[in-house]
This record gives sequence, C-alpha cells and structure tokens, in this order.
Amino acid sequence: MKLRDFGLLTEENLDPEVVQWLEDAGFGVLDVCRAGLQGTSDAELMRRAFSENRIIVTHDADFGTLAVLQGEPVVGVIFLRPGHIIQHL
Repeated sequence: MKLRDFGLLTEENLDPEVVQWLEDAGFGVLDVCRAGLQGTSDAELMRRAFSENRIIVTHDADFGTLAVLQGEPVVGVIFLRPGHIIQHL
C-alpha cells in the first residue's frame, strides 16, 4: 500500500497552509478545524481516523502514546516536528 491509499485526518494544531498543501497534493483530508471538531479528545479523533481508515497528521506526540501505551487502534500517525514543515513547502 502507498500513503495515497489512505485518507488523512489533520489535527487542529496544524497550520492551515500545511492542510491546504496536502489537499493540493491530492490527499483526501478530513481537517479537524474545518469539520468543526476542535476540542474533540485525541482518543476520539483516533477512533474516528481508524474507523475511516485515515492516518493522523499532527504535531502532538500524544497520539503515539495513545497508540502504544493505551492500545488505541490506529491506522498510522505522521508526526511533523513543529517549525520545520513550512520551510519545505
């Protein structure tokens, strides 16, 4: 499988420019802010992403903790280091 075979769930801490870049690059994106899901718990977002076969894109390391230590089901997590992504767009 390839990354483009999955949808993405972009967490509310991502810059809107990053979200737009992902969409322009052809990814199917469910953006937490645009969907009105701000404030939804990380565990709930993980469950939704899993049910919709989406990879979470975030700056928040808590998603890895939920997946590994608490056993939340996960398709995948892409952790972007804050402050580094915009320079490469």
